[in-house]
Amino acid sequence: FAGENDKIVCRLTLDWNTYFYIHIDRFCKHTARELKVITAGGGYVWQDDNLFRFTKGVGELEPIILPSKTAVELEVADFLSAIRNKREPLVNDEFGLEVWRVIEKIQSF
Repeated sequence: FAGENDKIVCRLTLDWNTYFYIHIDRFCKHTARELKVITAGGGYVWQDDNLFRFTKGVGELEPIILPSKTAVELEVADFLSAIRNKREPLVNDEFGLEVWRVIEKIQSF
């Protein structure tokens, strides 16, 4: 039985010319998790743990080699380095607040 929360489509607008959609479908027959970001010249596809770049008109996905450390590991390392070196970390409270605002917008749908 599919309920109203088993399929979700959310459109987020960043400015008049930039927007994106989030599609969540729990009953999709594909087993891979996939995220597509489409730009004017191509875009990116994230399939499970693999990231690819594509260019419009080429038709091929070009693999992007990701770092072996996760984003959280890199952020914690930068934070500790910022404390040791008495500098502002790359990710600060203003960035965190902006992430929170985006999450609140998504949850309001």
